[in-house]
Amino acid sequence: MRRRIALASLVIVPAVVTGVVAARPADPGALLATVPLGATPSAIAADARTGRVYLLGDDGVVRVLDGPRARLDRPIDANGSGGPMVLDERDGRLILVSNLGNGVRLIDTRSGATLAKGIPVSGGLYPTVPALVARSGHLFVADQGQTSSLDGSTDHGRVTIVDVRAGVVVRRVLAGLYPRAVAVDARANRVYVTVARRINALGRGVGPGGVGVLDGTSGRLLRTIRVGTDPRAIAVDARLHHTFLTTGGADGAGRLSTLSADGRVLRSVAVGAAPTAPMVDAADQRVLLTSGKGLITIDGGSGRVLRVTPLDGAASVAVVDERRNRAFVVTARSVLLFDLRDGKLVRRLPIPLGATASLPLSVAPPLTEDQRNGRAYVVSAGPLYAAGNPQGAGTVYVLDARSGAILRALPAGLLPVAVSVDERRGRAYVISRGCPAPHFPCGRSDPAPVRDSWAWAPGPLRRLLSPLAPRRATAPLATTGSVTILDTTR
Repeated sequence: MRRRIALASLVIVPAVVTGVVAARPADPGALLATVPLGATPSAIAADARTGRVYLLGDDGVVRVLDGPRARLDRPIDANGSGGPMVLDERDGRLILVSNLGNGVRLIDTRSGATLAKGIPVSGGLYPTVPALVARSGHLFVADQGQTSSLDGSTDHGRVTIVDVRAGVVVRRVLAGLYPRAVAVDARANRVYVTVARRINALGRGVGPGGVGVLDGTSGRLLRTIRVGTDPRAIAVDARLHHTFLTTGGADGAGRLSTLSADGRVLRSVAVGAAPTAPMVDAADQRVLLTSGKGLITIDGGSGRVLRVTPLDGAASVAVVDERRNRAFVVTARSVLLFDLRDGKLVRRLPIPLGATASLPLSVAPPLTEDQRNGRAYVVSAGPLYAAGNPQGAGTVYVLDARSGAILRALPAGLLPVAVSVDERRGRAYVISRGCPAPHFPCGRSDPAPVRDSWAWAPGPLRRLLSPLAPRRATAPLATTGSVTILDTTR
């Protein structure tokens, strides 16, 4: 199982890899196509059952990509939704949550028809990350509520529970709190919501916070657990039924609290400034996060700190490989691979400094992993102009998940910022923003590959018949958003 300090639909992470690193020559068969989108994606969801990929653009339109054929199908009007997007593969639903007060929209993934729209979630704007409980088919949407401009207090924050099968609101929980994040314990049928009673002008919680525990079917509030100041991210170990919560603290000194199934705080430990979301390694009962101290490994049973590994800078994303006991960490200077058994550094991939700190936010992390094939993918935006536009095409580096060695480098679109993997279908999707500053110089010289007519052929057959394969055409790089499709089995 893969764990990330990032959420595909919401958490926005800049691409940080800018250097050119030696790699094996690119395998042209691994790169299937680069498809222009005409807009910048703000969310992505891949349906492994159908092979379709849904890309919500900043223009409020969902582009539907037929992954196997590498072409766009009929788009879906998202009714101006720019908020989170959730895919329910089990019931064939695409769920769009508006951040402009337009409610929830349900799309049938088989026909593309709208099943319901305008389902009200609350009176507030900018909902936090929604969570879907597969057993009940209920969607839990935490809303920020209406915040006072005088002291940052709020009494309108709530959690709305929507039955996505029936398209109706089941319950609204109004607790006079400010919801921040949502996590699900599927085995215990519980939903956890972090809340703060007040926030300041910077959006940080002040005063004591808490964790609301809700029933995953009825949505009833079972209990509220009081925790420290400024509760942020939350994660659940479904095997132990332990919940892990990071808090910021008034002085910026973050803490990680371990909560038991019955709501007791088992342990609270200092983890340093700016802690990221905790990652659960359930197989070995470990919890990992990064902070100003470095990469921190915590015992999932007791909450005790096992190890602190210094990093060479602030980490923007981390990925845990439970199968291989590895963790990839991306910092401003390098990509680091650690052995989780002893905390030792396996490999550091040096990256020259570049002007990437000001890159716009993205829809998925710049590094992700295909654990089935033992590959990791990291995107490189390349050098930028002063206005933030790329000087040329970006690159996707394919890494060996165990050793961290660079296996190959593949071309991507202009300003690639995120990569998402569909392990079941053997595909990786690289999201590129194009040229965010349209009236300034932007690299357009390198062509991008278009659809590969031999994408249907298995790898061994392609290699055997490679002398007979037609040369692939090229097309100009899209100056708006685009998606590059990779074959992860090669």
